[in-house]
Amino acid sequence: MRLLPSQRAHLYVLERARVVVRDHRVEYMEAGENALRGFNIPVANTSFLLLGPGNSITQEAVRLLRQEGVCIGFCGSGGTPLLAAQDPYPDLLTPFDEYRDPRFLQGWIELWRDEGRRLAVAKQFFRVRLEKIDWCWTNLEFGVGLPDPPGGRQRARWLREVDEAGSVQQLFGIEGGYAKELYRLLATSFHFTDFERKPRSGQGVQDPNTLLDHGNYLLYGLASVVLWCLGIPPALAVWHGKSRRGALVFDLADVIKDGIVMPLAFASAFQARSGKKMSESDFRGHCITLCDDAKVLEILFNTLIKAIDQC
Repeated sequence: MRLLPSQRAHLYVLERARVVVRDHRVEYMEAGENALRGFNIPVANTSFLLLGPGNSITQEAVRLLRQEGVCIGFCGSGGTPLLAAQDPYPDLLTPFDEYRDPRFLQGWIELWRDEGRRLAVAKQFFRVRLEKIDWCWTNLEFGVGLPDPPGGRQRARWLREVDEAGSVQQLFGIEGGYAKELYRLLATSFHFTDFERKPRSGQGVQDPNTLLDHGNYLLYGLASVVLWCLGIPPALAVWHGKSRRGALVFDLADVIKDGIVMPLAFASAFQARSGKKMSESDFRGHCITLCDDAKVLEILFNTLIKAIDQC
């Protein structure tokens, strides 16, 4: 059982030290004569780690600290002022000396408190999602030809069902059917009838599901950046907030992921199975390029701000 932060015994203020992982333990090594001597940080019983001037920390150490719910902060000499800090759950350091326009947070909280307005935002996100599929599948370069995006009566049916939905739960049902149809369309077009959820070593790039996960996390990162810039907590979700505290990240990323990540995952896996040399790094680079070409950050910013102003 994890100790509550309020019940933990340790808070560390380090200066001129290296924070590393050795033998699966987080340690800090002081500069100077004892540079090779490590001092253990009991992460399960530590509430806060403050890093002052002259420190360095490895990515692996950050990962282990985050897993144990340790807050990490960067500070001046003696622990003050606190320059930036990381909550145990979000992935971004928040500056403590910056004041942002409060209207976005205030507007989002106002609409979030109203169940009807939350539903209106969820519907608007879904409409943008359908709109971006058409544009992305038609205008972006995926390396191979894509099937025609869903349109005509099919798209009109989805829009009508979204407009008529009386609750977020009904929207979940519509989304489930929509996602299955989209997945089936791509799987059929690229001749995928069998999948390995955990593919053999070295074969992950040939599995669309693995690439889907990989690409989705890239979009979650972009959505996190948008929320951080606008000062909106990711816990104030309109759709996925029943089980995940940061679910607004998923709400926002869904706006574009069907337009870019899903078709690219199938297209890349198809090319790999056809003999084209491709790695996960190639997929990631292609996904980032498509996000740039589609101006995904601009789409996410505009979608969120429009929801605040209109819903």
